[in-house]
Amino acid sequence: MKKVIISGLGVLAVVAPSLAFAQNVDTTQLNTSISNVTTTINTYLVPLFLTIAALFFIYGVIRYVIAKSGEEKAGARNYIIWGIVGIAVILAIWGLANILLNFFGVGSGPLQSQQIPTVPPTATP
Repeated sequence: MKKVIISGLGVLAVVAPSLAFAQNVDTTQLNTSISNVTTTINTYLVPLFLTIAALFFIYGVIRYVIAKSGEEKAGARNYIIWGIVGIAVILAIWGLANILLNFFGVGSGPLQSQQIPTVPPTATP
């Protein structure tokens, strides 16, 4: 227990100064980088993975229609199910990422148009 407290105090001692000067950090470069990565993912990876999942689904449907025995239909049904699961997971992750990015002001969310208040610097006499 003492080791946990001591290590926690050590981490706090390292992190505390950065928290005190957090208001002066310019995050425009970080926001631009995150926006670029998100744009790349939304432009290339999401359509690619959606296409693969849709092809799985279509392949399963074709196999199901062509199948003659119950075992072949069961195998085809697995392709259909996993294609639907893949589409749902990809869309859920894409939507959640866009919601979070918009909420935290990287995209065109609610914080983008608001000014975040900061403490003005103190004048030295």
